[in-house]
Amino acid sequence: MRRAAIVLTGHFLLCGLVWATAQDLRYPGDPPPPPPPLDGPSDTYIALRGSLSFDGKGSNVSIPTTPAATALRPSHDVGGGGAIALGAELPYGIRLETEALYRNRPVNSVNLGGTVLPAGGNVQQAAGMFNLVWAPQLDDLPVRPMIGGGIGGAYTYGQVTDPTGANVYLQPRGWHLAYQGMAGLEVPLMPGASLTAAYRWLHTDNVGARCGVAGTATLSCKKFGLDDQSVDVGVKVDLP
Repeated sequence: MRRAAIVLTGHFLLCGLVWATAQDLRYPGDPPPPPPPLDGPSDTYIALRGSLSFDGKGSNVSIPTTPAATALRPSHDVGGGGAIALGAELPYGIRLETEALYRNRPVNSVNLGGTVLPAGGNVQQAAGMFNLVWAPQLDDLPVRPMIGGGIGGAYTYGQVTDPTGANVYLQPRGWHLAYQGMAGLEVPLMPGASLTAAYRWLHTDNVGARCGVAGTATLSCKKFGLDDQSVDVGVKVDLP
């Protein structure tokens, strides 16, 4: 029974292939095919994006002090950054991108062991991402919705200190796995160029850091996740 089903399926596929091939065959008297368009939509593009990171509380960090661990949680001011992406347009509104991005988030205070203290410093990230984006072209809509995600690696670097810099609370540093999600809109400006606006969530996993409660950071913190939320505004330009 299974062999008969395989044979029957093979016949259907073969007949379909012959039929599809026959559509492209020309017969005597047929008009010549139309010439290919000289100026069609580009299959590749470049995108430039500026980012405004939201302020708020950072990650919970556990400092391995004795006899009990000390909890640390920095709070961030509004930060910024940017990104550049090279992409390819595929059928059905699918896009593939390679993206390089940068983030800088200043720190204004820390919660150290339940006490809120003024703080300074920042946390910076540089990442390379591979993105998959779906941006369907919907009928009768002047804008294109887009939703997507990506995965890559982020290098995290920074230092969180007291206002004088004498006490270092946190020093993240190193490469870590990162992934992100995004959703937004694309508005055409002119043929081959459009304005983009999107919300982005970026997560960096298992960030390692040196940490401490006074003086230099000499302890190894338990690894933690780092989240960044931002609004990205930019331009997308088709490449020739």
